Amino acid sequence: MSDLPPGSGDLDETPAFLENGFEFVESRARRHGPVFRTRILGRDTAVIVGPDACAVWIDPSLVKREGSQPGFIFEILAGPSLPHLDGDGHRERKSLIMEGFTREALAGYLPDLVRIVESADGISRILAAALPDGTKIAPDALTRELHHIIIAGYIIFAEFAWAAQELSRRPDLRLRLEAEIREQASGGLSREALDRMPLLSRVVMEVKRLCPILPVIFGVARRTFEFKGCSVPEGWAVFWALRSTHLDRSIYSGPETFDPERFAPGRAEHMKHAHAFVPQGPGPDTGHKCPGTDYATYFMKAFIAALLRGGTTWEFTDPVASYNWRQIPPEPMSGLRARFGRSNGVTGNG
Repeated sequence: MSDLPPGSGDLDETPAFLENGFEFVESRARRHGPVFRTRILGRDTAVIVGPDACAVWIDPSLVKREGSQPGFIFEILAGPSLPHLDGDGHRERKSLIMEGFTREALAGYLPDLVRIVESADGISRILAAALPDGTKIAPDALTRELHHIIIAGYIIFAEFAWAAQELSRRPDLRLRLEAEIREQASGGLSREALDRMPLLSRVVMEVKRLCPILPVIFGVARRTFEFKGCSVPEGWAVFWALRSTHLDRSIYSGPETFDPERFAPGRAEHMKHAHAFVPQGPGPDTGHKCPGTDYATYFMKAFIAALLRGGTTWEFTDPVASYNWRQIPPEPMSGLRARFGRSNGVTGNG
């Protein structure tokens, strides 16, 4: 039997984890490597980091989701929604929820950002979906999943803010994006038009890679397994480090630098490993990968394209924002106040 992972197994480190979960994981990963031991909320915990960890994370024979979430998070997500389900229950619920995120559905959401926010079309698609035996989603299950989806919406808006900050610091990149958007979206912001914008796609990918959303995702060791020469006992909490996985220096050059060109064909750093780029979870769509992956991608593309297509300019009053790392997703302490304008010189505060 291999040794337990390195780290602290006697001292409960919950306060440090809650203070700044991102720094908690990243500092310990630098010290101990891609797997380390800690104790969170009185529970022995193994934190696994990096692309190789994804293969463990998505193996249902090794890691389960049921019983993994702390009680307060379980309550926030309104009970057993997708992140808490396993096996057939998860697969059946996921197939129904995915009907709200098909490519046909996405095409219907795109024409107007306001309609994306206000539309009930996604709900009607989920309600109409049925399993092969005719089973439809139960009202209480739909309520839990909509609660889960609404919370996921905070993630998209955090990524909007991150994109706006990065573009404000890089006027040359913003000008290149404006030119691409003008050329490809002269007929409107359709899905096809957005698919013709490779620079925009790279910017969205880099925002997803770097934007701090969640420090970890929760699981439980279904049975004892080994990872990187260390033994993780059955019943231990298993945390997969989401953001730290995307800071792996063996995959990404200058991983903390915002550099969309790392995804360009000549570099393609995200192709170095099957799980190098998994900002919304690794594995197939039928697994625990976020059902709104494509929705979030097109929503971000449409947001950036609509912002730049209209000639909007902006400057943040606090260009190097300090973040409140206790919040999930973290928020700028200043509230991210900005001065907006247009290319004709009109300005205003917001």
